[in-house]
Amino acid sequence: MRFVIKRLGWADAWAMSGWRYEEPYTLYNLYLSPAVFVCLRPLLVLMGYEFFSAHTEQGELVGLFTFTRLWNHQVELGLGLRPDMTGKGYGLAFVQAGLEFGQARYAPEAFQLGVAGFNQRAIKVYQRAGFQIVKEKMWWTSRGAVMGWEMRRAAWIDGEGSPEAFV
Repeated sequence: MRFVIKRLGWADAWAMSGWRYEEPYTLYNLYLSPAVFVCLRPLLVLMGYEFFSAHTEQGELVGLFTFTRLWNHQVELGLGLRPDMTGKGYGLAFVQAGLEFGQARYAPEAFQLGVAGFNQRAIKVYQRAGFQIVKEKMWWTSRGAVMGWEMRRAAWIDGEGSPEAFV
């Protein structure tokens, strides 16, 4: 499946605020008002955050990407696939679409992301996309502390489509 990525707008933010994941993935439910994504965007962009929606070629909203510029020529990737599309084999293509978009837009040396430790499904997809676990990390959420992993990979992809080793 191919994805079209564009700046997050009000209608898409509103739709995403209603997405609900089943246990144990309820951690990823977006309870914030869409205004956080749209009205605060100028401030967030100044801070290095950008939000994008992902659509099918037919225009159906299927996901969210966030990109955060980091000080060390890296970009942090955040992503979310619509709940009814998870676990159906779209993950790797979705992650790769975000990486390609991020590479074209930011030209980083590397990407990093964070993933909850219980989310083995996502960890496997990220590893297939070339990410490696680099350290354990803890996040504070509305559900309390969540242990997980910080993962990284080189931004550039060789001609065969496999990522170069992260340095």
